[in-house]
Amino acid sequence: MSDLDTTTKNQNLMTYGPLVKDYEQKIQLCSKNFDSIFLNTSFRSLKAILNTVDGVFEDPARRTSITKLVGKIQHKFARNEACGKVEVWPLIDEEKLTEEEKNNKINKENKVKNQAKDWEINYLEKIELSNKQKLAETIANEVSSWFYKGRLIYDRKTKQLRKLKYSDIMILVKKRDKDFINYLIRQFNRKNIPIMGNDKFDLIDNIISQDIIAL
Repeated sequence: MSDLDTTTKNQNLMTYGPLVKDYEQKIQLCSKNFDSIFLNTSFRSLKAILNTVDGVFEDPARRTSITKLVGKIQHKFARNEACGKVEVWPLIDEEKLTEEEKNNKINKENKVKNQAKDWEINYLEKIELSNKQKLAETIANEVSSWFYKGRLIYDRKTKQLRKLKYSDIMILVKKRDKDFINYLIRQFNRKNIPIMGNDKFDLIDNIISQDIIAL
């Protein structure tokens, strides 16, 4: 069974708890047996990641915000590699500016642009970065540091440590925000880090395609 199959069915049970209960009642009225099977084993994520997720939703208040089912969420892991790491970065809050502050900021930025000399190619660097730009810059700096320090990762095929490659990195975003993706691509280009554009990818190498093929 693939990780996609496991994750999807488990999420459906968690999201549609009332629907599962309704089916259970209907099936029992037909004098049939009904068993709720929870597929909690992940075939992709590592122990460190799953333990973090379980730890976050150990609090009943958080747990009830994502599921109507009663009971503790406890994931199992199929991969036994002693690796995996979860980092929590400081939150970059959205700017809360009054209308006057917004106008002052726009006027300040326009003033910098107008005062720029022909030879000052990087004059836009003087303008304060937005929160999306700051996050993109932080991510690019972090990835750049991995290669500068010669970071090693565990290779599942050779069962040994090896140097990190650019193709090992995947950045997942909550939603396809065009502005943020463009900022991210720009920052990676400045660091001379090869990055796939947001308009093209190798269909077969995509992890979603691999999950579907594995079904």
